[in-house]
Amino acid sequence: ALAGVRDGDTLTAVAGEPVASWPQARWQLIEPLSLGGDVPLTLASAGGDVRTGTLRLTPQTVMPDGPDPLLVAGLALRAPFPVVGELVPGGAAEQAGLRTGDRILKVGDLDQPAVEAFVQTVQAHAGQTLPLIVLRQGDRISLAVMPRPEAGEDGRPVGRIGALIRAERPEALVRLGPLDSLWQGVRRTADTSLFTLRMMGRMLVGEVSWKNVTGPVTIAEYAGRTARIGLESYLGFLALISISIGVLNLLPIPMLDGGHLLFYLIEALRGGRPLSERARDLGQRLGLGLVLSLMVLALLNDFSRLFS
Repeated sequence: ALAGVRDGDTLTAVAGEPVASWPQARWQLIEPLSLGGDVPLTLASAGGDVRTGTLRLTPQTVMPDGPDPLLVAGLALRAPFPVVGELVPGGAAEQAGLRTGDRILKVGDLDQPAVEAFVQTVQAHAGQTLPLIVLRQGDRISLAVMPRPEAGEDGRPVGRIGALIRAERPEALVRLGPLDSLWQGVRRTADTSLFTLRMMGRMLVGEVSWKNVTGPVTIAEYAGRTARIGLESYLGFLALISISIGVLNLLPIPMLDGGHLLFYLIEALRGGRPLSERARDLGQRLGLGLVLSLMVLALLNDFSRLFS
């Protein structure tokens, strides 16, 4: 609200980067939401007016099961709008002239109702005439429906119109050509890697909870969740895990590939003279201790989440 965002605005750009979908907006905002800072926003009102605002964010405490950072900042997708689905033959909705695909624009005195608000309004007006305005193939149509009283769970009468109400929201299909897709993949991989390193740094200084370190149990849980959502989400999760493992493996810790690169760098700086066997052995032991400690922490966090 302080940035000038209003209900019904369309977010068209974040920090000068055009966004065409909610996932793109989330990606552009995820780092400033966790690290804090000022983020320029470009907004389009329902009437088509374009304006800019500055979203001032303070660093948020990131927790695996914490609230959505976007919701904490006050940004959320507009609630889905109600659309008439399957009609019960002879029901109040059919008799009122409603058709499958009608979008509810107004019910009673309620403009642009969300699905839940529409259902509650219908249930609260059993046996009473409700004026409706629906959008049908681009035309606004005025109707009137009388919800039929039926016994609710508590025995009290509630209104029913005999129609399945679907929840729908606008969707954007983002298409990229092969070269643009490749470039976006490179950018996303680099941004994810840098963001992972920054989060690790914030863990070391205590700005981010160590509970964010998770292991195989949590990975398996979220793999199952994303697989149920769909192939696209599942492949995205696998890509995220691959990048995280790659970043971890390149850290300058002996026992990891990054540790070997560190030894090679030290050898180059020493004019081609390798470290002594004792120094390499000590480094390997230290690296093994760090890796094992990280594994234990991840498993403890996994089981803590599992049984909490």
